[in-house]
Amino acid sequence: MIGPVILIVELVAALSLWAAQVRGIPGAIGIGILITIAGASIGCLVGFLFSLPRVLTVDAGPAVVRLEAGAAKGVADGGAGKPKPRLLASNTNLERISEWLTTMLVGVGLTQVSSLFDYTRRFSNFIGTHAAIFTGIDGKPTAGVLPIVAPILLVFGLVVGFLSLYLYTRLALSPLFLMVEDTLTRDPGKEVIQGADHSIREEAATIADATQDPVMRQVADGRAISVEESLYVIQNLLYEDDAFDRAIQLGNQLAGTSAPQIAHYWLLMAAAFGQRHHFLLQSSGPAAKDTLAARRSALDSVKEAVKRDPRLKAQLRAMMNADAVDNDLQDFKDDPEFLAVL
Repeated sequence: MIGPVILIVELVAALSLWAAQVRGIPGAIGIGILITIAGASIGCLVGFLFSLPRVLTVDAGPAVVRLEAGAAKGVADGGAGKPKPRLLASNTNLERISEWLTTMLVGVGLTQVSSLFDYTRRFSNFIGTHAAIFTGIDGKPTAGVLPIVAPILLVFGLVVGFLSLYLYTRLALSPLFLMVEDTLTRDPGKEVIQGADHSIREEAATIADATQDPVMRQVADGRAISVEESLYVIQNLLYEDDAFDRAIQLGNQLAGTSAPQIAHYWLLMAAAFGQRHHFLLQSSGPAAKDTLAARRSALDSVKEAVKRDPRLKAQLRAMMNADAVDNDLQDFKDDPEFLAVL
């Protein structure tokens, strides 16, 4: 609502400025409102400086985000668990200016406390001299009660402006600052998924029954499933016989979560589509529509993985080796488009 409030204040200030040019009571009201707005403006500035939140940092080095992945098994984790440098760092220049100005204001204010009465008297005399918009009994111009009321209105504006923006900054702007920091430091792997958790639980339970994997059992029986746990389930499916379609299905269900922000997600999808391509190549041939679609999906997944983490190039190239344990991309070892990416 700060936009409409500013617009209303501007309109009131404009009308008051016009009224201040008129003699009599309308002029006195206009001058009084202008004094109040001036005090409120200064109070708002001071209130903002005193309430501006500070971004907490552990050290002066570059901020990093840790993407902790589930335990890696078979397919490497593509760098998950290693510090990932933030592309944007929080600019704290405004905080430094705020700290410097507030310190200066407090210091100067304390030294001028004894002069407040003198400043108030001089302000009243100024209003009495320059705001003579009434005609006295003796026929001479006078400011009426404005010299007495003006300091009160100024202090009132200062207090109201200070409290208004102080509270607004603490209650409205601070959560926005926090939201920005949370966006910059959020771990996509920790997001709890919705909708696809039933399918993931079923796959985790199936794998747990077959392999006695305690992590899979925990995923199957847990109250909530995170993105990284879902990726761990997909990763394990890639070591099941002909389970690539199930892995692809789960991967598609995670498309609406934060999973596509993680390079490891695209590595797993590239492996799944690579397995699907190898299966279709043997059963349908290289020119089949489904085979070509699987190749295109694998290529797109490789591009997305490399775009998010170029360090995965070596791992993806290793997956082209037919003699390797993880040879999901063996069909593309001589493919010029894959080689151009890697």
